[in-house]
Amino acid sequence: MKRKGCLFYFLMGLGVMLLCGNFMPPLSLAGCAVTPSRFTGQVLDQHGKPVPHAKIEISRHLTIFSFHGERSSVGADEEGCFSYFGIFGAGLHVAVSKSGYLPLFSGNVPKGLQKSQRAFWGGYDHRSSPRKREVFHLYKPPPAEYLVYGREKSYRMAKDGTPLILSFDARHQIEVRTWTDEPRNPNERSYNWRSELKVIDGGMQKREHELMFEAPVDGYVETIKIDKPSLEEGQPNSMWSSHFEQDFFFRFHDGCHGRARIMIRSGGDHFLVFEPYLNLKAGSRNLSVIPK
Repeated sequence: MKRKGCLFYFLMGLGVMLLCGNFMPPLSLAGCAVTPSRFTGQVLDQHGKPVPHAKIEISRHLTIFSFHGERSSVGADEEGCFSYFGIFGAGLHVAVSKSGYLPLFSGNVPKGLQKSQRAFWGGYDHRSSPRKREVFHLYKPPPAEYLVYGREKSYRMAKDGTPLILSFDARHQIEVRTWTDEPRNPNERSYNWRSELKVIDGGMQKREHELMFEAPVDGYVETIKIDKPSLEEGQPNSMWSSHFEQDFFFRFHDGCHGRARIMIRSGGDHFLVFEPYLNLKAGSRNLSVIPK
């Protein structure tokens, strides 16, 4: 009887310790690093405005060895705020989303913003829970306008500088030339090659981030050169690559703007991939595509 009584009180005390581990940092390790019993958060856009009625998906992991957690979902209110009560376990994964918004992941999070999904494991700061509010961001593109989409197309390029004309449409075009020094030894991995991109009646500049949907006001140049020498100061060029890929913004003299992905692959038969978008509304810099 004494053993049963001791076991009962031990289990009861352990349960209390697990519960307290959510709120008291010294007990969090003893409580198997449980996640907070109340999780609160808010969903904001890139301008700091609330995202009303966002969808929040929560996956809780009872142990650090469980790969598939128990899933639940809640909805945010008009201010983008949400809360979830009664979560226990060793880990917690939270993801927010809403139609018409783009999620932010590790590779596309602008400075000052938080990712749209994050994991909270045993190291989660319990000291400010449950009053601590975690912030998640979604990116809202500008309202879409009609864009002429040229679809991705592949072209074979000459190696002697013969021009290749790429068209957004019949009136908006760019010219691409490529020069390649064939390697003397077929086993050589690197060689000299360069390309020149020139806008016909307009200018271009790099699109620095995939979440940039509005073309800049200025900063355009007529020609951009790509230089890939095999040697630099007599030493192998550590930055050499047979591949080039970049998104660009374009501004044409008639006031139209566009953006395009250009990929060049040299070596053997040279290929170029061109995927353009064009806004035919003169003066509009809006080049957004609303996600489905």
